[in-house]
Amino acid sequence: MLNGDRVKKAAISPARLRERLRYDPVTGEFSWIRKDRRAKTTRAGTRGFNSNGHRKVDIELDGQVFKAHRLAWFYMTDKWPKHEIDHADNDGWNNRWDNLREATHQENAWNRKMRIDNVTGVKGVHFSVGHGKYVAKLNGARLGYFQTLSEAKAVRELAARKAHGEFYRDQ
Repeated sequence: MLNGDRVKKAAISPARLRERLRYDPVTGEFSWIRKDRRAKTTRAGTRGFNSNGHRKVDIELDGQVFKAHRLAWFYMTDKWPKHEIDHADNDGWNNRWDNLREATHQENAWNRKMRIDNVTGVKGVHFSVGHGKYVAKLNGARLGYFQTLSEAKAVRELAARKAHGEFYRDQ
């Protein structure tokens, strides 16, 4: 997907974006700018879900489809993001400026919600039947085996907070 966005970058300028769309950083909404000033503005973008079931907002402009969060970044900075844009609250429909931040793919992954198939209820912790203990992991590395879920959770949470900084998410 990023390669597709790179092709689109050359096709639109900040001036063209502002000529066609208005972005409200407080609400995160885009609206079309009408040539007839008496006409009501209408919200731009189509809300939907991507193939992974994550919320997204797409905006078609000049025959090309853009992700609203990337357009918001471009609108506010006059530059396309070098990496991905992370929604701090994990809500892909919430494109308020204070909810958007540039992130590497790895940082974006750290901010993901806990997997739906997690049976312990603790991100990064599973029960090893073979060892009869809880296993805490961070970024694929095993942090250790623990007698209780609370011990494994505490160790994993401390390591994740330290390693992930502002992108840390426990659940």
